[in-house]
Amino acid sequence: MSWMNFSMNIQASLLNMVILKFIFGSDLIKKVINIALKFSKEVGCRCVFVDSLIKPVTINFYLNMGFNFVDIPLGKMITEKLANNEKIKRNTIKMYFDLYKIQK
Repeated sequence: MSWMNFSMNIQASLLNMVILKFIFGSDLIKKVINIALKFSKEVGCRCVFVDSLIKPVTINFYLNMGFNFVDIPLGKMITEKLANNEKIKRNTIKMYFDLYKIQK
């Protein structure tokens, strides 16, 4: 099995586990991070990535959960525009959670 297929299988497994349990909000994120931590011991997973909707409540949710912007200057610009109620052309921004912060 190639690395790409293995990676896709892991992603599909994570998605199925989450959907089947009907977990929402911060419980969903915590579950995904715990699953990624388990996989990291076997395959070297380092980060969990999300495409956050560009809404203050959504971005603040992910920031409060410990996520960071992949593109920090873009994240700062979007945060400033949201604070000033300026129009933003994008719908999402990539954010990540570094598992290294919580690995034992």
